[in-house]
Amino acid sequence: MRRHVHLTRFMPIALILLATGAAWAGGTGSVRFVITDLSGEPVVDAEVCVWGDGDGHEARTGRDGTARIEGVPVGDWIAGAAAERYTAEETEIEVEAGGEIVVRLKLGPGVPVSGKIVDEAGRPVPDAYIEAIAGGSFEGYGEWKARPPYDRVFSGEDGVFRIRGIPDGSVTTLVVSADGFRETRVAARAQGGAVRPDPLVVTLDRGGVLAGVVLDPSGRPVPGALVHVVPADEPDIIANPRLRRWGNDGETVMAITVRAGADGRFSRSGLALGEPVVVLAEGPGLARSLPSDSLMPTAARREVRVSLRLRSPATLVLRVTAPDGTAVTAGKVRLGGTMSGLPSRSAPDAPGLFRFEGLAPGEYRVSIESPGWLPARERITLEAGRTTERTVALSAGATIAGVVRDEKGNPISGASVSLTREETREDGSWTSFTSGRTETDADGRFEIRGLAPGRHELSAFLPGICDLPEDLVVDAPKTDLVLTLRRMGVLRVRFAAPDGGPRLPERVFVWEHLASGAGSGSGHALTDGVLILRGFRGEEKRIQVQFGEFVPFRRTVRIDWGETLDLGTVQVDPGVTVAGRIVDLDGKPVRGALIRADGPREAVAAADGSFRLEHVAAGKTAVSVRATGFLTLATEIDAGGKAKPAAIRLRRGALVTGRLLDAEGRPLENYWIQFRRPPTSADEPKGEHLDETGTEEDGSFEVRLPAGPCRVLFITAEKIHVLATLDLEEAVDREVRLTLKP
Repeated sequence: MRRHVHLTRFMPIALILLATGAAWAGGTGSVRFVITDLSGEPVVDAEVCVWGDGDGHEARTGRDGTARIEGVPVGDWIAGAAAERYTAEETEIEVEAGGEIVVRLKLGPGVPVSGKIVDEAGRPVPDAYIEAIAGGSFEGYGEWKARPPYDRVFSGEDGVFRIRGIPDGSVTTLVVSADGFRETRVAARAQGGAVRPDPLVVTLDRGGVLAGVVLDPSGRPVPGALVHVVPADEPDIIANPRLRRWGNDGETVMAITVRAGADGRFSRSGLALGEPVVVLAEGPGLARSLPSDSLMPTAARREVRVSLRLRSPATLVLRVTAPDGTAVTAGKVRLGGTMSGLPSRSAPDAPGLFRFEGLAPGEYRVSIESPGWLPARERITLEAGRTTERTVALSAGATIAGVVRDEKGNPISGASVSLTREETREDGSWTSFTSGRTETDADGRFEIRGLAPGRHELSAFLPGICDLPEDLVVDAPKTDLVLTLRRMGVLRVRFAAPDGGPRLPERVFVWEHLASGAGSGSGHALTDGVLILRGFRGEEKRIQVQFGEFVPFRRTVRIDWGETLDLGTVQVDPGVTVAGRIVDLDGKPVRGALIRADGPREAVAAADGSFRLEHVAAGKTAVSVRATGFLTLATEIDAGGKAKPAAIRLRRGALVTGRLLDAEGRPLENYWIQFRRPPTSADEPKGEHLDETGTEEDGSFEVRLPAGPCRVLFITAEKIHVLATLDLEEAVDREVRLTLKP
């Protein structure tokens, strides 16, 4: 038996609380789903859901790939769809009273992932929640994708689960949680229709238990209070429990959220043993509790208890005035930094009046900004249960103004003018920030007021058309600037498709690289096959235009300011198809190997190791080949003409695993170690670079290396630490224990 996530179970409470909440007043609307595959064909029997703030609604698509959910309360929701052998998709929607919103989702093909959840004794764990997030690291291959999870499911009574689909060739990280167990993450990869590891068994360790109660200032329990459990070494998340950040291993670091019951009591199991946490609580109409002392469940004492007391809220009333005492009618007030989670106001409640209620007692850094006035910063201390009033008079500050013209002296309207300023913080560090921004009027004039006196870096440009040859440094005040923008160079090329072949796409992707290697890419429209690129400043650039069914167009150009280079009409090349086979050194096929050619073109090897790369340029083509359990190979193959099918042989090398410890045997986390050949001359004491990797929390590491002699190094600015010298053999794995001595 297996179950997918339905209704409110579609998301765990921590994610529900982070989702945009639905509003329960104001009527209902309906949501119509149109679910297709990538080719536009309807997906039959897809599960569609809308969910948010603890509620959810679901349906299934019919033969036309559509479904309709009625009676959805007005508000913000997340709408999603999933189907067998597809990857799930979701999007945010807003439902209006009496209206119908249409959600169109395209599902990509997926390879199902089946597995089993067990405890330390091998017994099945039912009702475990499994979220298949996109990306991760598996046997040396890593990828990270910004997209919704591929699927969310629960395990059945026998511990068995089934993810409906992940993309072939991709990695998923299964995040597994269950009541009474520690959250566990396991990576899996689909290759050639198969999934590794096989079998996929996830073992959960029983963790610690946090239990406690949330009380109001008078000692009465607070029903439904939210409790945040935060790692003790995360001060930013302790200050703002809703903050999330990326960890060094690519995982999301965030608070665990629990809701107290009607008696104010709460319990959270599955905490990591030996890892200290801090606990906070919040409830409606009251201020957040102080953080608890550090709590740490251990194997000897699995349960820790805490009592949290909410505080009486404080109120801040801020009046913002001009120097003469008149109210400032526009402005923005922020309490704390942008990541603090503290409230801000982008407009006053009344002229010059900003009111903040429900604040926790303590000291606040208040930032005040208003157009035309110098920003102000105040430190204000609030007391529990009291209203604090403060009046802040803004200063006019300095002004930078002038006119923007072209090289012929004509005014340029709509040009963007911005100022950047460096400032020293209280702790002695410095920061760079935008101190002012505006656009020129019809006469090319601009004015930026409310600036701090002193140096500001000025930039001015008309997007894609003209620019300052270099940024200027201006001392404020300065009101007579004359800025001359130069017209940037333009590249024009018209692409033509061969008769009887595929048509040109409406959009192409263009990469632009400088000689230094720095570059960027963006999408561009083709108008009657014509591509126009702007923004050339006399530097040499390598241009690569990528088409869907044609060989990429490449050209290196140097276009000066004001110059237009027309390359005329270029016949695009549909290219050739390259076929081949990927095998190991014994000639056995490597199923699921991923081969990539420039363009980008890629293919996954079938069960017999065969592959086909389409739309590849004729001649020698550089490719890279990756496969689980093998070394990555970079080579060239012949494409087109009388070229024989490519035969690519992969080496396994040696999988080196181990741990890095200090002199006292303690694991060293986030240490970057290098693997190099022994040096062949005194001119290169480090030796040829093979690979490098970082250590995990327990000091462990894993890397696949070619056979032969190898030194393991930890390199600092002062010293090269030789941790080990290895003689690696083909297809023979090694486990090592490394010690870093002072």
